[in-house]
Amino acid sequence: MGRPNKFTPERCERFIAAYSTGVPAETAARHAGWAPATWHRIKRGTSPDHVAFREDVVRAETELELRLAGTVTQAAFGSARLALALLERRFSERWGRRAAVLARAGDFQSPEGTPPPGVIVLEPALLEAVVPVLLAARLGPAGAPEALRRVERFALRAPEDGEA
Repeated sequence: MGRPNKFTPERCERFIAAYSTGVPAETAARHAGWAPATWHRIKRGTSPDHVAFREDVVRAETELELRLAGTVTQAAFGSARLALALLERRFSERWGRRAAVLARAGDFQSPEGTPPPGVIVLEPALLEAVVPVLLAARLGPAGAPEALRRVERFALRAPEDGEA
């Protein structure tokens, strides 16, 4: 008589329930009563039961990712820092740290005289004028009324004569 099969519907349900919380697969396997090696054998299994179980695991992983992404997105609406981090990851072509390429307007030799897609042209004089003001506005706790007033003053201030 052989060993009893550990791949039972009850253990599969325990694995899925644990894995749905976000724990690593090896931890979920232990919760289900399997050794991590058993989990790895199940992952490679070719029986219809193994294939169906792996589909359930992928479904649980997808649902977890959706819940976590929704949580992060909701939290980003209340946090500028988190919102920027989310934008950098989700829309890296426009918001990523490498998206903006600083160059002089004369550095482009296209027939239209326009920079290639994804390239933002900023004149050094503009940077020299804007960066100190932005850094000064950043002082103070994020969202503090005084910091917001400083940023608002900067946004509404008209350029003076001789400023870029």
